[in-house]
Amino acid sequence: MIRFDVCCFFRNNGYSNRGRYNGNGPSNRGFRQNHNIAKGKPMVTVVDHGENIQEKSTIERIFGRKTVKPKVEMIDLETNDNDDSSSEIVCLDTEEVPDGIPSSSNPTTSCPNESEQEDVVEPTPTISPIMENEVEEEEIQIIAQRTFPKKTSVVITRRRSQKRQKMDQQFPPPCVLDGLNLYLNNRFPSSNITRRWVVVPQDLSRINCTPSVEFTICSYNVLCQETTLSTSYLYRHTINSDWLNWERRWPNFIREIQQINADIFGMQEVQDDHFIGSYTPFFKNGGYAGLFKQKSGTKRDGCAIFYKSEMFDVLDYLPLDYFVSSSATSNRENVGQIVVFRAKANGALLIVANTHLIFNEERGDVKISQLAILFANLFEVRTKHIIANVSPSIILLGDFNIEPYSSIYDFIKNGKIHVANEYVRTLSGQSKREGGAKIDYNKLIDKEWGIGMDCVFKNRSCNPKNGNISHPFVFKSVYNHGETREGEREISTYHKDKANPDFMFYTENEKNQLVLTHRYQLPLANHLEILTPWPNFFVPSDHIPLLARFKLSN
Repeated sequence: MIRFDVCCFFRNNGYSNRGRYNGNGPSNRGFRQNHNIAKGKPMVTVVDHGENIQEKSTIERIFGRKTVKPKVEMIDLETNDNDDSSSEIVCLDTEEVPDGIPSSSNPTTSCPNESEQEDVVEPTPTISPIMENEVEEEEIQIIAQRTFPKKTSVVITRRRSQKRQKMDQQFPPPCVLDGLNLYLNNRFPSSNITRRWVVVPQDLSRINCTPSVEFTICSYNVLCQETTLSTSYLYRHTINSDWLNWERRWPNFIREIQQINADIFGMQEVQDDHFIGSYTPFFKNGGYAGLFKQKSGTKRDGCAIFYKSEMFDVLDYLPLDYFVSSSATSNRENVGQIVVFRAKANGALLIVANTHLIFNEERGDVKISQLAILFANLFEVRTKHIIANVSPSIILLGDFNIEPYSSIYDFIKNGKIHVANEYVRTLSGQSKREGGAKIDYNKLIDKEWGIGMDCVFKNRSCNPKNGNISHPFVFKSVYNHGETREGEREISTYHKDKANPDFMFYTENEKNQLVLTHRYQLPLANHLEILTPWPNFFVPSDHIPLLARFKLSN
């Protein structure tokens, strides 16, 4: 089976216009931004996924004309050309490509952008299906220089130079073939249901003009293998299949992580032996370093953070145990992580907190207590790294085991919640049952912790007695959550039930150092009715990854 892509581009002043993408997203083997391209001549890049393919027949198959024999040249990708060529972009009209030639599954495949692109006509490429028995071969790159045959439709787009920066800022990163997109593309190739990058509108008055670092961050509950043994009732759809086997799931994780290619991964439910034997060697080979915090007691899983060591330094690391006393709200084995990163490119600081709160949907009081421990330590770490009266920005991510717009969700976003006389089981928004026990406000946060009701250690603040609990942060959510225009809620986990327990929050400080530019769409509940629950042949976990792209300035 042969699969290959075609993309055509001109080069202008060292700037590659291939796909109008600036190269800050996931990188691809063999692709470089600076190509030695002759002035004013279109280039065709053919990425082949087969074996021992003949260059000549490949080009003929693309253009459908054997009478034209293009000259095939290998181009030195390391050479820079400082010519002053035209700013035209020439894109091969995908509708003219012969049937049966699917495009590559590598990250350069562009997804349709929901926002209109002014003055630009873009073809909408398809994502090629990868069948269950297909093995992806090493990519072979052939770069050929030739003119287009007369029958090939070509779309020529001119961009005014003054709009170039605006267009680059609006264009989303490449599409990610995560397990869900791969599944949709295989089972429902004609469906419009897919995950896409969405451009987040920017307030131009708040744009920070200092040099910034663009990075992608991912939150992913990868489903601990041992946990599946005690929660098998959630995965009855996997009976008579090997979908829950680690030998099946790990290769899918490898493919998915390579596709995501985030600069920072925050993972939950990472099993201890898999962290050592699978995740660490794999990530290390990709240029990442990792930090792991295992749950206390007999639990084998925990939280892990992997980051690209060529992009970030770690200035501070604080692993957290939420088992701090024998109190009913603090005797659970859940954990968290707080990491202070420094971007090597511009020295900007970023705090990333990764956590996994208790699963029990009726113990909202325990979840608030665990958040109080996390927030108190997060405040200490942020205070420690204040520079010139500017606090580092924070990204808080993980599996919170709550639902959007629940009382606990509002507590995280708004910084305050009145909990006195609230029912314990309704706080997280997960339980459909009402009534039951109410919160004992005086026992919600144990005095032994040294933490006040404002989620700050007492030596820094007072302990209010008004039935409220608060925290000192102002978080925004990466995702809008709740019901969309289609009247359906977003979903991040799908097994016996459909839910949205995974979140990414962030802070914007007074210098606007952290700016959200893109988020990766979540599927809607009604989209999942036609799908097999997770994990399945393509999706390795019962959760799907959350992705966001930020700019970090100093």
